[in-house]
Amino acid sequence: MKALKNLTLSYVNLSLKSLKFLTNLKFLELIDCNLRDISSLKHLIRLEILSLRNSLFGEFPKELGALTELRLLDLRTFCQLKKLSSNVIQRFSQLEELYVGDCFDKWEDERTRVKGSNASLSEFKSLSKLVVLFLETNTKCLPKDFGFVCNKLLRYDISVNTYTDHVVSESRKKALTIKDIEAPSLITFKALSPTLEYLCLKEVTGCENILPSIDKGGLNKLNSLVLEDCKDLKCIIDTFQMQVPTPTFSNLVKLSLTRLNLLREICCGPCGKLQSLTNLKVRECKSLTCLFTLSLARSLVQLKSLELSDCESLKHLFTREEVDNDRGKEILSESNHVAIVLPNLEKLSIEKLPQLRCIWKGLTYHVNLKNLIDVKVRECKSLTYLFTLSHVRSLVQLKSLEVHGCENLEHLVITEEGDNDEGEDMRCNQLCDIVLSGLKDGFFKNLEELSIYSHGVNVVFQLQGLVTDRQHILSLPNLKTLRLYYWQELEGLCKSPAHLLSLENLITLDIDHCNRLRNIFTPSLARNLLRLQTLYVYDCEELKEIIAEDDEEDQSVLKDNLQPLFFQNLLEIIVVRCPKLRRLFPVTMAQGLQELEKIFVFDNSQFEEVFGHENVAGIMDHKRIVLRQLNWLSLKALPSLTNFCQDGYHFIFPSMSSKLGSVLIVKDCPKIATRFSLGEDKSVHAEAKDEKGYHPTGGNLKHAHDCLPGHVVRPRESYSRVYKAFC
Repeated sequence: MKALKNLTLSYVNLSLKSLKFLTNLKFLELIDCNLRDISSLKHLIRLEILSLRNSLFGEFPKELGALTELRLLDLRTFCQLKKLSSNVIQRFSQLEELYVGDCFDKWEDERTRVKGSNASLSEFKSLSKLVVLFLETNTKCLPKDFGFVCNKLLRYDISVNTYTDHVVSESRKKALTIKDIEAPSLITFKALSPTLEYLCLKEVTGCENILPSIDKGGLNKLNSLVLEDCKDLKCIIDTFQMQVPTPTFSNLVKLSLTRLNLLREICCGPCGKLQSLTNLKVRECKSLTCLFTLSLARSLVQLKSLELSDCESLKHLFTREEVDNDRGKEILSESNHVAIVLPNLEKLSIEKLPQLRCIWKGLTYHVNLKNLIDVKVRECKSLTYLFTLSHVRSLVQLKSLEVHGCENLEHLVITEEGDNDEGEDMRCNQLCDIVLSGLKDGFFKNLEELSIYSHGVNVVFQLQGLVTDRQHILSLPNLKTLRLYYWQELEGLCKSPAHLLSLENLITLDIDHCNRLRNIFTPSLARNLLRLQTLYVYDCEELKEIIAEDDEEDQSVLKDNLQPLFFQNLLEIIVVRCPKLRRLFPVTMAQGLQELEKIFVFDNSQFEEVFGHENVAGIMDHKRIVLRQLNWLSLKALPSLTNFCQDGYHFIFPSMSSKLGSVLIVKDCPKIATRFSLGEDKSVHAEAKDEKGYHPTGGNLKHAHDCLPGHVVRPRESYSRVYKAFC
């Protein structure tokens, strides 16, 4: 054992006295151990690497000064050290890497110059070989000549007056985080400026700009900048204050700005560029009125993600700057029709910007959005439109569009900014009409998810009056998810002729709080939804039908004895709190629902039948219907429910008794007469009485509630929303 050179122990309760005979040990790693007294380590004089990561011990004693061969010391631990003895660290003359996290906060106060029993940061000056430093400390412990230490560092993560997430820190090579400090004190870290890759400043006062105030060299190695609660900051780059033009932030990839109350612009003056920026977040900057000027925007060739929220004065994201010199005017005029702005933008999220009226002011011909995939717009109450026709033509990759709580949004697409003639004729909140009029030219053809909240439109797809010689005038060939929430005026998805609309790949339709909606589909539209798998309907007070049964154009479809196939791939349907709905589907379409697995109907006061039809006597010759995949049926709080199906029909569910996790619940349905039972074929049967009052299969069945007690299980995660309604 004496020859042992490397030792790693973890999660042990250990007395280190047992290690004192391992005098040849060079590498010792004690991870998450209960160590108590570590003074016995003084005998390991050949030790070069000592890691006590997350281990429990009370102090780092002066006896460990004997470990003069140490090259790496890691003291990061969750416990608080009571003492780190003075004059110990300075004896580690060979030390190259030192990691001291938030475990020790009793460094000697450099301002008092009173020598105490704890170590001071001045001892670091003796560590001539130190090149890696992980340190968390506070302002009063920083020596004035701490820059001497910083000069030599090749890798570092230094936090002052704040803490660092250890997990995040592992991925950062040259990072500085400072909180609650006055700007002049930042000179202590000036030596780090040429190499800084990550800089986070919180609650720094007395600083009106980052460049050139903090660094005149441009911080060109920096790739991530985080600024929070710096109350005096007015801009990030002030080129007017630079004596000579200097490259700035040439490698900056991520920029995050939060609660900068005086910030009015990112760049003040000409020539500012952010050519490497890929991610920008701006939050709660209440004085910001415009984010980018045209010249700065033109440098954003790498920008991929733009997130803005809670900026109460922001009126425009992009705008032309006012240029006084003749050369500036010439540059703008030369480039008026060059689409060079935001060519790599993939994600745009804007939220709670109450003054924002338009996004692209003055940039109609400058913006190229060819890589934009995801757009979210929430609670921008003054916004009147999102895109111009020029922008939309470049939206070839758009997959997700979400609009929520934009009360004055009149148009998603307008012809061109400044072209008000057509716009004035359509000032009636016809959001979706205007959006979808562009689809005939192939706009949004890659859109996969469309979510729109809180609008006054009465029809999503307004097709009346359209004439075309093509099969479909409006096509969303890749749309998979459509969500419509809180449309108080919505009366229907589509007004005829519905055959002009193609939603052939729609998988999920989610409708919530559309209180004037009376039906969801016309029969012709329902026939086109070949891939629909999930249908969720919540809180629609006027909803009477899922599929319109009084549509003149399609009346014959529902009475066709050939039993038209609707929703052949439908897997689940959930209907909650729709008080006027009387049934889910016509009985004529039941035979086609061979993929249907789950039905959930809850709290619909006038609901009478799951499958039924008005005036359908003798509509189907065969009244035995098999739903082979149905294994989840929950009918709750339906005071008017009398039958699962109409009199004389017999439904069979082979999977209900055989499939693990099956559910059959009928609760608080006092009028139901349908008999649910388990047959000799091990299938669950649902039968309504025929006109003579008899069940077709007589008495050969057992009651399902006696046979299936083990099959009622907790719902899967996808049903959590429904169960929250009554649990």
